Amino acid sequence: PGILAVLLILNSCEGLRKQMTRGGWNAMFSDEGLRLVAQWRKTEEMFKYFKRVVEQDLGGTVTDPSRLRSWSSEVARDGVPLCSYADLVGMLRSDKECVSFELTQKGEISAGDKVLVDERLLASVAKRNGHEVWVVYDEHHYVPASQAAKPATTG
Repeated sequence: PGILAVLLILNSCEGLRKQMTRGGWNAMFSDEGLRLVAQWRKTEEMFKYFKRVVEQDLGGTVTDPSRLRSWSSEVARDGVPLCSYADLVGMLRSDKECVSFELTQKGEISAGDKVLVDERLLASVAKRNGHEVWVVYDEHHYVPASQAAKPATTG
């Protein structure tokens, strides 16, 4: 019971809770999110965050993961970001060798696009036929293999 009480008290402190639970996969797209990821002091966490920023916030594709990983190791020192989130976004948008922002016609979904299913599961479009869309769920969401490719509908 004592341990449970301590955990409940720790969880009641929002700042402490965020510090313990926000990382590359779930930190918000903001200065605070960047700061929380930097506090982990792990290149892999920053790489996950950068990849999410590119794919989910900016709608791009990472074309050179090793270059993005290199950037991930240079954006923070001693758990503190060396730039703002706006600066990070600017750097990612300007690096044409690392990130691609090729757009399809007026927001059309096509094979290879990243999409959110049920507003929470990240997936890649495998194929589209009219209003039917087949998606492959990204591995980090632990979707069972039996559900890996299933049709979805648009509109």
